[in-house]
Order: sequence, then C-alpha cells, then structure tokens
Amino acid sequence: MMLTTLVAIGLITFAVTSALSAAITSLASRVGFVDRPDGDRKMHQNPTPMGGGLALFSAIMIAVFLLRVVPNPWRQSLVEAGPWLWPWLIGGGAIVLIGTIDDCLALRARQKLAGQLTVAAFLVVFFPTVQRIGCFGHQVELGALALPVTLLWMALTTNAINLLDGIDGAATVVGSVLAATIAIVAAINGHAIVALVGMIFAASLFGFLRHNFPPARIFLGDGGAMLIGLLLGALTLFASRQESGAVPVIVPLTIWTIPLLDTTIAVCRRTVGGHGIFKPDRDHLPHRLMALLTSNRQALAWLAAFCLASSMAAIFGALLMSDMVGILGAIGLVGFLVSTHVFGHAELFAAARRLGRLGRSFPQTSLETPSSADHKGAPALSIGQWGSIWSTLVGSAVRYDWSEVSLAEKAPSRKRGYCAAWTAPHPKTDDPHWRIDLPVMVAGHVVGHVTVASARNRSEASRDIQELLGLLMSFEMQSQEAANTSLPVCLQQE
Repeated sequence: MMLTTLVAIGLITFAVTSALSAAITSLASRVGFVDRPDGDRKMHQNPTPMGGGLALFSAIMIAVFLLRVVPNPWRQSLVEAGPWLWPWLIGGGAIVLIGTIDDCLALRARQKLAGQLTVAAFLVVFFPTVQRIGCFGHQVELGALALPVTLLWMALTTNAINLLDGIDGAATVVGSVLAATIAIVAAINGHAIVALVGMIFAASLFGFLRHNFPPARIFLGDGGAMLIGLLLGALTLFASRQESGAVPVIVPLTIWTIPLLDTTIAVCRRTVGGHGIFKPDRDHLPHRLMALLTSNRQALAWLAAFCLASSMAAIFGALLMSDMVGILGAIGLVGFLVSTHVFGHAELFAAARRLGRLGRSFPQTSLETPSSADHKGAPALSIGQWGSIWSTLVGSAVRYDWSEVSLAEKAPSRKRGYCAAWTAPHPKTDDPHWRIDLPVMVAGHVVGHVTVASARNRSEASRDIQELLGLLMSFEMQSQEAANTSLPVCLQQE
C-alpha cells in the first residue's frame, strides 16, 4: 500500500510539473519572457522561454499541499514537519523571485549573492545549524562557526547548480540525480519526510525535463537553477544528519562531487586567468563535454553518469556507515576526470604553478612594503618580444585549428601597448564552442593576456588548453633566463 502511494505521488507530481511547464512556456512566449541568443555564452539557436523555476516550485507546493489534506501514511508527519517545511518552501519562493528578477534585469553578481545569503539566513533561523561535523568516527564541535558554515554551504550549493546550467538540460539532469540520491540517503538514515520531499523534488524535475531536454522548449533561468541548488542543499543537511545531531561531512561532499568540482575549477580558472570569480565563461564541465562529444544529449548522458557514480558512492557509504567508501568514490571520480584531461587538468596545473610561485616569493617579498611588491621590478617587454609570442600563437592557431586568438599587453610602459588579434580565414563554424583567457607571466608579474577560442567541432579541448599553457610556461622560463643574462627572449616551439 505504501509503495503504491509513493508511485502515485510521483506520477501526479510528474504530470503536474509537465503540465505547468507547458503552460508557462506558452505564457512566457506571449509576454516576451525569453532568453535570446547572443553568439557568445548563449548559444541556443532561437529565443527560448524562461520560467522553469516557477513551474518546479509550483508543482512542489501543490504536491506538499495535497499530501497535507488528502489521507495518506505521511499526513500527520508532514504536519509535524511544518516548522521547517514551510520556511523551506518560503525560501524556495524567495530564491525563485530573486532569480526571475535577475533574468529580467541582469542583477550584478554581488547583488545576487546578497539575495542568496539573505534567503539562506532566513532558512537558518528555522533550520538547525550544523553544530557538529563527523568524519571517520570523530566529531568536531563548530561552536561559533556553526552559523557561517551553514550559510556557506547554502550559498555554495545554490551557485554550484547555477554554474552548471550551461547547456540544455544540464542543471535539470544533475538536480534529478541529486534529489533522488538525497531521498535514498534520507530513507537509509530514517528521515522519512525528508525522503518523501526529496522524491517529490526528483519527480518534479523529471516532469520538467520533458520540456528542458535538448533542444529545450523552456529554460530554468537563474530562478530555477538557484531553486534546485538552495533547496537540495538544505535537504542534504537534513538527509545526512545523524541521531547525535552531527552531520557526516563526507556524505554531502560525495553527493555534490560534480557540482562542487565544477565550482572549484571555475574559481581556479578565473583566478589564474586574472579575472574576478564572478565573471561568467563557457568552460564548465557541460561545455567541455560538449566540446569532446559535439552532442548535447551525449554530454547530458555522461554528465548524468558522473553524478550517478558519486551518488552510488554516497549511498553505499550510508548503507555501510563508512566514510571511506564515500571519499574513495569521490576521489576516484575526480581523479578520472582530471587524469584523462576531460575536465580540470589544465586549471589545476596552472593553479599549482601559481601557488608554487607564490610560495617561493614569500622570503623575497616579506621585507618589502605592499606598494613596492606590486610595482618594483615589473618587467616591460619590447615589441620584438611580444612579436615572438604572437607569431608562435598564430602558428599554434593554424596547427590546432583554433578559430580566434588575441594578445593584449597589460599596464604598458609605452603610451600604446602591444595588441594583436587573429581570426581563421575560413572558420568551419561561426560558433566557437569554448573560449579561455590566460595571463602572460614574466618574473611573477602579469604582463598581458592571451585569449583563444576554438571551433565547435574541436574534440580535444583539454589538449588545446594544455598546449597553450605549455607555450606560456615556456615563454615565462625563457624570459626569466633572458632577464638574468640580458639576452633577448625568443619563444621556441616544440
């Protein structure tokens, strides 16, 4: 009887979400609430309606309301869960509103982050904060850190899903796998209502996926992506909580391996590239999979497979009450993606070099004031040196079928800095599929930036980026030697 009721709840939620998605698609088209392609980050072919977050949120609200009024085995438990369930739903409505405003008015990243933290703070008022974390049988009291750690987790999961939402269906597929995993882990740990709500969430996401599957007829928008991240982030804490009140840190991290890896790599990429961490780009995991597979549906399939791998590790870890199972699964998945150059290899390599350079600089800069450290000894390259870099870059562009290359000097000592750009004379497509901006370093100083874009049909994006990093590293080493010997710099190509 209980299993039949669960199946009925899932099917009803699926149908309601599907119907609401169709209705909102039609309404959004009529009122002009659409996402228009811009030829850069937004690569879809036609204006596509937004508002998927509203469909998801409405379906979840309807399902919870029906479960509270229609006789069922969980009716009384849902009433008792009201002190956290209603704030959870109110927070979801608030984050959808913030995301919808952002979709309409393009809020600044800091404004959006402030809104996310406000909603997360509201939830923390009603939710128990993470007072203790457990790992390998040991528990650590967070004390004064309990509140900021809980807020940080909420903000992290909210943005992690939003960052992944780069191709049709990506955030929906990832959210579906995560919601189902959270429901199973909650059931294993004896949190029946959390498991029920997680199952409702998963069913609503599957209902929306019918319309969001490539080619998508409706997009989640920021409101929908942030809704998935915030509400599933909160449910993860509830699902993982033990009877002692401690939250095993390995379980949430394992469940969220793919979204957190993508966020970490994005921060590394943007920091090493000399950009702010809020600057959007097209180098997230879904974009890389698209570059390798040239098919949105194949990219979604592999993205789901990676999420399922970490989910299985989390589920078996919960069943066996073993943190080691979860952490080995997460490390193995990350190791596979990085070692095979599918994702993250170039960024982690560049970040490691930056950290190594920073560590070597401490003894030299500790006696200098900040102003002198910033300006003293900053190199100024000659036109010939910039020309050497440029000629090598253009040669690599022809050799590796890059579609665009540009080079720009930063803070030049001359009135006009070196600047050059190249575009393939006969590009195979006008739709570059990935683009990366990296710093040109000399003696620990950023002296310029190089930008490379590759055509959609490139199948080895990681190799191309590694090639570019190798060229820049070669130039940096040779320029350092030239500075020590007063010889001209000449970039050599292997």
